[in-house]
Amino acid sequence: MIKEPNSVLISISEETRKRVPPVYKAVFSGHPWHEDKICKNSLAGRCNVQYTLMPCDRYDVHRQTAEVSNDCRGSYKQRIVLGSKEGIVLLPREGLETCVGCGEKLELIEFYPEFCNHNAIIEEAVQEPGFIGYLAQVEDRLVGFTWGYRVPEKRTQSVAFPTIRELLVQAEVDPERTFYAAETGIIDDFQGKGVLWPLVGQRLLDANSSGNTFLITRTINPSVHGYLTVAFSGKEGKALFKDPERSSSWFAWSFGDFDENAVRKKIESSKAKSN
Repeated sequence: MIKEPNSVLISISEETRKRVPPVYKAVFSGHPWHEDKICKNSLAGRCNVQYTLMPCDRYDVHRQTAEVSNDCRGSYKQRIVLGSKEGIVLLPREGLETCVGCGEKLELIEFYPEFCNHNAIIEEAVQEPGFIGYLAQVEDRLVGFTWGYRVPEKRTQSVAFPTIRELLVQAEVDPERTFYAAETGIIDDFQGKGVLWPLVGQRLLDANSSGNTFLITRTINPSVHGYLTVAFSGKEGKALFKDPERSSSWFAWSFGDFDENAVRKKIESSKAKSN
């Protein structure tokens, strides 16, 4: 029997936050996001076409026609053939002269940090009230991260929290006692290999013991909804509202439904597979 990797948790703090950016970038350059490269004209708002140099193991190589969980062809970004103007372009080996989106000479920049400054996102998150975050390490390699914090009063780089707080109140969700499950990611090589539950499970246990009444998240990721449904007694998240600035939706779970025993069993089961 092949054993799953045994992951060790490292708390994200002022002392360890400098270790986060490399694994953050590695996670989002892989499946299902493929935030690898982007046309330089995106900085000026003249283009929005993303590019990647790496074939997706779950789409381009092995499973071109089969249904894939977290399928980057549809659920997140539509990976495309040349000639389309939406989605993520897998660059041919010989490269491209012009961008398939804006039609100008193709100049690629790094998605992180040149287009999106993940360093600033991480620094900001660690300072938020009620921050809870962990890194997952297998042997000497960082393979994933997760974090969240109490709903803040001020706007962050990615969320218009002053507006969100008003919408939460309207939805009868007290923002003063609500934990925002902000970011979670595991690099391609370790997805589906027992890293998830020790990582997100500990964050959930901490959030539950910190006096929170609700957990909210903004994602359509079926994996996130899947583990949260398990953690909250099999109950799916309550759809709240559409984000005022993005097309994504917000969902909420009540910690009154939180099943601590189920979460601990999931964590121990993952650890047992690696021993």
